[in-house]
Amino acid sequence: MINQITSSVGCGLNVVKQPTQQTGLTPIKIVILGACSVGKSCLALQYVHNEFLRHDPTIEDTYRKYFLMDGNNVILDIVDTAGLEEFSRSMMGGWINDGEAFMLVYDITSKQSLEDAERIRNQIRQSKTKSRGPLILVGNKSDLGPSKREVESDEGEAKALSWDCPFLETSAKEGDNVDKAFEELTKLCLTYREKEKSVGKRKRKIRCVVL
Repeated sequence: MINQITSSVGCGLNVVKQPTQQTGLTPIKIVILGACSVGKSCLALQYVHNEFLRHDPTIEDTYRKYFLMDGNNVILDIVDTAGLEEFSRSMMGGWINDGEAFMLVYDITSKQSLEDAERIRNQIRQSKTKSRGPLILVGNKSDLGPSKREVESDEGEAKALSWDCPFLETSAKEGDNVDKAFEELTKLCLTYREKEKSVGKRKRKIRCVVL
């Protein structure tokens, strides 16, 4: 179950309110990655503010949202990254290291943007610390007509299947599937954490037995 508590947005994270229930906070950092103009900022703003705002090219912005999910008081930090190559090339390693989970976004009207998403995905999987981290593939601008589409839905689904990750098509303009994309990735984070805890417990138990 998901129950939003409050949200805020902006560079510098000027958070106004805290969750009303301080029974334990669960911070999660999601990094949105993709080529320039695929709609990364619009997705973040639609999710946090429930409105479509056109956005100048980003270097890096951070958004924060509080909500309840499956009994967890989640603090979701969303890092919106640059798509411009001169910034993304130099900053990509830091974004990958800082993120816990990744939303890879492409524009359904640009096949090149899907290729760019695959290149970024390969960089994540080559990282020593994030090689198994949760990610979701998102095809944005689904509101645009079929005549403008370069990437069919089944092509995006096939790509995500080969990556073993979820796939959604979204419209930041209309709000279609935007909440679902962020919530799906948050659930993946929570599940991944539980699996990592179980693996850690088993390893500690094995070491104790050997000793």
